[in-house]
Amino acid sequence: VNQALARALQDDPAVIVFGEDVGRDGGVFRATDGLIERFGAERVLDTPIAEAAIAGIAVGMAAYGLRPVAEIQFDGFMYSTLDQMVNHASRLRNRTRGRLSCPMVLRAPFGGGIHAPEHHSESPEAYFAHTAGLRVVSCSNPADAYFMTQQAIRSGCGANEATDGLDETIVPLALNLDGLVFREPGTYAFELRIDE
Repeated sequence: VNQALARALQDDPAVIVFGEDVGRDGGVFRATDGLIERFGAERVLDTPIAEAAIAGIAVGMAAYGLRPVAEIQFDGFMYSTLDQMVNHASRLRNRTRGRLSCPMVLRAPFGGGIHAPEHHSESPEAYFAHTAGLRVVSCSNPADAYFMTQQAIRSGCGANEATDGLDETIVPLALNLDGLVFREPGTYAFELRIDE
């Protein structure tokens, strides 16, 4: 995930990573470790513990033309993002008749056998998967995490533009979110992708 985020930040100046402890502390599972040093505090931002605000800020940033990648520390904290994601992010393009879009990613780790309290072990991604306009991606291994994270961030660019700029050795392996490959359930992370 760290390498995928670094690649996205490197390739596209519109990509901004933000969330709880993603900057100075490098994320709860070190998914953003070193990114603030490499890309600066303007593109890798720490936020307060305010999941609804994180999701709302991401919606606004995406509508403005940025490509935010917002991180919620644990999947069990996603419930407070439901209003922003279901009522705003998923409907923005349709509501504005295509004038605005919402190319954003909301990341959250889940499962993984960390044996944490109840809010750290939930998997509410089905709520989001059943919402028109949202895509849920679940990675089961590091290679999928790398490619799916990049594709989630780039998704909405257009059918052929989604892989532009990737090395030739990567292009054949890149996953297109319009033709998802289903594998065994993952325990790495899931990402919500808002269609443009």
